[in-house]
Amino acid sequence: MATTATPLSRIIPIGDLEWQEGKFGIRMKRLWEDPETKRWAVLSRVEPGTGLPRHRHEGDELVFVIEGALSDDFGTVTAGNMGYRPNGCVHAVSSRTRSTSGARSWRASSRAPRSRAIGTSATS
Repeated sequence: MATTATPLSRIIPIGDLEWQEGKFGIRMKRLWEDPETKRWAVLSRVEPGTGLPRHRHEGDELVFVIEGALSDDFGTVTAGNMGYRPNGCVHAVSSRTRSTSGARSWRASSRAPRSRAIGTSATS
């Protein structure tokens, strides 16, 4: 009888990961990614008065707000709540207070998951 290998669970020591300075006043910790399936998870910190310009999602995204609040065209996600942005969603994100959130994105296609500012090319 053949045995089937199963994936192993992983513990990710978030405190050991360095914050990376990103665009628009956002710092991130890349928690996990799977290049084969183009899925990823990040922890983001948005400073007060900053955010992301209008962009279109290339892949679904779930955002869980840990502290503060994130606002977009559809409303405000406050600490302890989750927002879902479907593939193709167009929005801008802002925060009046410092906010920390965890995000997970996934795509079914072979293209890498990311969001793209409206009016830019896929290679920018």
